[in-house]
Amino acid sequence: MKPEYRFTCTACNADVTVVGESVRRSLLEDGCLVCSAPASPDDFEPREATIGEP
Repeated sequence: MKPEYRFTCTACNADVTVVGESVRRSLLEDGCLVCSAPASPDDFEPREATIGEP
């Protein structure tokens, strides 16, 4: 199962569950999906995997 993270944007307060390391990396490189503000590693909180479970 892919790792999950809770991403919270410090600029616009968007709160998104991110599934997979590649999505996390994309946010770190490209910024917030909502407001394009830069994202930092501190904006991600590891979560217990829940997506894809029955």
